[in-house]
Amino acid sequence: MKQFLLPILFALSSVHGAPFDPSRFAPQSPPPEVEKVLGPLAEYYRSAERVSGTMQVTRNIDMESSKQELTSKYTFAFERPNRLALIARDGMMAYTFVTDGKQLTTYQATLKRYSVANAPDSLTELAKTTEAMMSGQQNLAAFLSLFASDPHAAILNGVIKASHSGGEQVDGAECDHLVFEQLGMRWEAWIVRGQKPEVRRIVTFMDMAEITKEFEGTKLPGAMPEFSKMKVRAQVDFADWKFNEALPADTFQFTPPEGAKKEEPRPRLGVPKRAEKPKEAK
Repeated sequence: MKQFLLPILFALSSVHGAPFDPSRFAPQSPPPEVEKVLGPLAEYYRSAERVSGTMQVTRNIDMESSKQELTSKYTFAFERPNRLALIARDGMMAYTFVTDGKQLTTYQATLKRYSVANAPDSLTELAKTTEAMMSGQQNLAAFLSLFASDPHAAILNGVIKASHSGGEQVDGAECDHLVFEQLGMRWEAWIVRGQKPEVRRIVTFMDMAEITKEFEGTKLPGAMPEFSKMKVRAQVDFADWKFNEALPADTFQFTPPEGAKKEEPRPRLGVPKRAEKPKEAK
């Protein structure tokens, strides 16, 4: 799972506050009990040409002055190498992402606004788009790593430590419970045991107080006090996994709903907006 907090915080701490030393977060090789689960999981998803299913995302946001729970429901479809339809069906501030491999359309139903941009080079890059980060889905990177050309490497990208937390039942299925620790975040996955190692649940945890502690008091420019102790827990429950089944021809096409307004896509982090060429005089 790509850790996108790392480059952002490195750049900020280099110019403000204590310098950031990335050597303190050197990754460790996963233990055999993790590889025993991770290997078959990665191969199972790598060998699939098409995948579809449903998921429900429940986010709990805990701040000093308030607590909030947001739930959203999605359907998703994927086709190699880089076509994706992640459709928000219900939920406030839920984002829809549709790419045919050439263009990426992002739609926010609550605001009835959508944008069209060049598709990222890979689906794992989609998690780093400004819209993906604004959607508040820190779990998106873990989900999209399943569809990478090398899921094993994508899942472990940025992981400092991995462990096996035993077996548990999730919705009646016996699962292996894996725990992954990253800079500023911990995430866990429940994988069904047996011949079909489907991901049944992903949970991510982010604690701003712990992030501050990891950076030894580095102060980030513009950080607001109310966010300094914010905690976010996001749980994603998957269902109706289907592998290599035919998909409708229009799966990766987006038709704007009536009344939706098109807007300019937001610049991606670290990618300056491309300047338009001056028009030639006639």
